[in-house]
Amino acid sequence: VASEIPVALISGGFGLALGWLTPLAKWKVADEPGLKRQERVQRIANWRQNIRDLRLAETHTLALIRENAGPAAAWPEVNPREHEWYRDLKSDLSDNQVRSIEYWRRKPIATREGKIPTILEQEVRRIEREWHLR
Repeated sequence: VASEIPVALISGGFGLALGWLTPLAKWKVADEPGLKRQERVQRIANWRQNIRDLRLAETHTLALIRENAGPAAAWPEVNPREHEWYRDLKSDLSDNQVRSIEYWRRKPIATREGKIPTILEQEVRRIEREWHLR
């Protein structure tokens, strides 16, 4: 009988602890969709800002090229592959659009004039609809 008391106390302690933890676990699981949505909204906002920055960098670089009337140097800021945000976005882009971006990326900046940011903007809108954020 004496050995049954510690077993009962230990079992009761575990039951009490699990009783306190269960509501926390349920709350955490219930909040997961909200966290996922919030993360996606933040990713979309980040991509949009970076696409605007890419468009500005292209416009600025194009102005410099025209002003100097010379060949374009390597401008890494206008190459989306040089940016972490693009690597994050690329996994959600359609294969067709990735190929299109690669095609335009190899063209001189004077030829592409905003094509890459436009493609990226369209893809972000598509992703936003696909994620039911719009």
